[in-house]
Amino acid sequence: MKNGNHTDPLLTLAADYNYFKEGSTEKKIAQVLLKNICKIPSWTIEQMALNCNISISTCRRFIKEIGYESYTEFKLKITDLIQNYDFHTPPGLSPNDPHIESYIKQTTDRLTSDVRSLEKTLDPKAITQAVTALHAYEHIVIHDLFKSSTHLAFLSHLALTGKTVTVSADIASQKRDAKNASPKQLFLLVYDGLQHARETLNTLPAVHSRGAHIILISSVPSFPHQELCSTVLYIGEGGSPLSSMLLLDLTYLYMGELYKSMFITGKNLIESSNAY
Repeated sequence: MKNGNHTDPLLTLAADYNYFKEGSTEKKIAQVLLKNICKIPSWTIEQMALNCNISISTCRRFIKEIGYESYTEFKLKITDLIQNYDFHTPPGLSPNDPHIESYIKQTTDRLTSDVRSLEKTLDPKAITQAVTALHAYEHIVIHDLFKSSTHLAFLSHLALTGKTVTVSADIASQKRDAKNASPKQLFLLVYDGLQHARETLNTLPAVHSRGAHIILISSVPSFPHQELCSTVLYIGEGGSPLSSMLLLDLTYLYMGELYKSMFITGKNLIESSNAY
C-alpha cells in the first residue's frame, strides 16, 4: 500500500510510534528509527535490521505496515525530508537574529488561512446532524489517536448529559469495539489520511453491519467505506502539522459548544449567531 498522505515521513513515523502497542516489536523498531533518523539515508536494509535487532524479513513487513512499498522508498522519503527539512522555516530566522515577530506573523498567517478554509469547508447542516445524533445515543465510542484539552472538554459535555463514552486509540481496542458494536451505539471516528488511521477505516464494515450509527471527521474529501457513514464532517488538510491539529480541535470545540448550547444550557448556538 502506497503512503498516500501529504504529511512528512518523520511525522508519520512519530504518529505510528504513538499508535503501536507498548512493548510491541513495531514500537521498538519505530523508536530505533526515530532515534537514528539522520542515519537512515546511509543505512542499507541489513544495517536497519542489525540496529533494530530484527530480521530483514521483519524489516520489510514493518516498512509495508507503515505504508511504503519497499525500504528503498522509505529511505528516499527520509533522505528527501532531511535535505529539505528547513523548507518551511521563515527566511532570516536564526539563533543570532531570530526575528520572532516575523516568525509569529508568518505562522499566524498560515493558521488564519487554514481556519478560513475550515469556515468554507465544514458543512453546518452536517455538523448539526452529528451533534443531534450524539444526543440521541447513550453510548458513544470514539476512535481517535490524539487527545487535547479541547478534546477532553468535548468529552466532558457528553459525560455531563449522562453519556457512556469509550475512547480507543490502538487498533486492537478498535477492532474489539467494532466486534461488539450494536444499534444502540454511535461511533465517532477521525481519519487524517495517515497509514495508522487506515486501520481504523477497516473497522467500518463491521461497525456498520452491526447497526451502529457512524460519524466520521475526515481531513481528506474521500476515503474507503465512506458510504457506510451516516455523517461525514470534512475539515480539510492543514498546511502544517500545527494547522491540522488546530482544525481538528476547532471542530471538536464547535461540536462541544453546539452540543452544550442545544442540550445543556438550552440556548441554540446557531440561532444566536444568526441574530447578529
